[in-house]
Amino acid sequence: MENNFTEYSEGIPSPHRLVLKVIGFLNSKGGEFIVGINNDTQQPAGKSFTQTDEEKVVQILMGNIRPRPSFTVELVQDAKGNTMVVKAPEGHEPPYYKKGKGIPGGVYVRTGSVTSQATPEDIGRLYLKRRNIGYDETAITYLSNFKPASLDMLNEAKLEKYIKTVAAGRGVNLSSISKERILDIKAAILIEDKVYPTIGGALLFCDVPNKHISELSECYIKGARFPGVKVSANIIDQKEIKGPLDIQIQEAFTFVKGHLNYGGIIKGLRREDALEIPEFILRELIINAVTHRDYSVTGATINIAIFDDRIEFNSPGGLPSGVTPQNIKDKSVIRNKIIADYLHNMKYIEKFGLGWDKIITLAEKHGIAIPEIQNLDSAVKVIVKRKYTEPSKKRASYKQKFTEGEKTVLAHLEPDKSYTLNELLKVSGVSSKTGLKQILGGLQKKGYVEVSYSGAGSVRLIR
Repeated sequence: MENNFTEYSEGIPSPHRLVLKVIGFLNSKGGEFIVGINNDTQQPAGKSFTQTDEEKVVQILMGNIRPRPSFTVELVQDAKGNTMVVKAPEGHEPPYYKKGKGIPGGVYVRTGSVTSQATPEDIGRLYLKRRNIGYDETAITYLSNFKPASLDMLNEAKLEKYIKTVAAGRGVNLSSISKERILDIKAAILIEDKVYPTIGGALLFCDVPNKHISELSECYIKGARFPGVKVSANIIDQKEIKGPLDIQIQEAFTFVKGHLNYGGIIKGLRREDALEIPEFILRELIINAVTHRDYSVTGATINIAIFDDRIEFNSPGGLPSGVTPQNIKDKSVIRNKIIADYLHNMKYIEKFGLGWDKIITLAEKHGIAIPEIQNLDSAVKVIVKRKYTEPSKKRASYKQKFTEGEKTVLAHLEPDKSYTLNELLKVSGVSSKTGLKQILGGLQKKGYVEVSYSGAGSVRLIR
């Protein structure tokens, strides 16, 4: 008999009915939609469902419910054929709604055996019911190809290293890891006696998280170096930084640092080289962007834009509730607990809530402006002013290994001579102007050329 927690259908229901019934379960106490049961007798109807039918149901639910739902679909054999059981536990992030209708029109709730459109009062209660669980703690039950997710998508060696680090911090020496340990760090979650990776687990321990989960396809960093002080089509250098979050942090830091200058400062009786912006400030702002971005926001990346006079860090999602640019120094709210715990345990974060204190102290000590925070509707932007430094022979990009293209261009540059882009394209034999600009971006980063893209362009060897 149908009740609060069970719904029956003899055949596969229409996509609309299937979606609204599952939304009703997610917004209520959870439940099961059993397909292949006779509505009158409540007995198996002798239907035979296939793997293709199962994948179709998964595709319908994944494509039409927001936020990302956690559910399972299982084929259960019986004497007359089989049934298909859709299990949807109570959701962590209500109100769930039908894509295309949004809130309030696409929100449904379940009362007894009836699924109905939510009232304004229902929606208010759903918002209040949200559990203190971050998006990174949401289970991934299905991948982008609609196949069931499993722990196989996580890098076992990386998991083991982290779990042993956490255990060592608690005074425990582990020789191996277990499923319980993986659940303990919340890289996975248990649903219906099955273990599924979490969003946080995928972002931290999957070698290519963007590849497996469609909602995470934009969860990476874009870096760009623009000439002058405005965004333009002439980009000196750019990079898409993907992979696990710790790798993104490391590569983003290297990218930014590679486009900054060293200058001379007097320390005691000696002159020392110092980066124009303290490394701690750069690293902390990148870590903050990765730790606190809203990973439920789709279609947006973390963007780092480097100009002649400043660096802008843009992170999707506004500041967490209760946090403003004015009180951020005194109020710390963790949006992504799994990610924050990982970065803290692996020493990327020294102590929660103290980062901005140190940023302000270092900015004042080094004579640069305190970074400006802008809380935009869909993102947080932090602006760091660059500081003019007395030129130093040392460059931030100190790895002087050249690509074959860079070697070719250098071989055709004469000291004290300026080249237009077309002239250099002709003498160097590089196949395209786009390719030449990429090569020049690398050489400029390494401190070997000065480049201007205005007019016909100008390229000059400086060392």
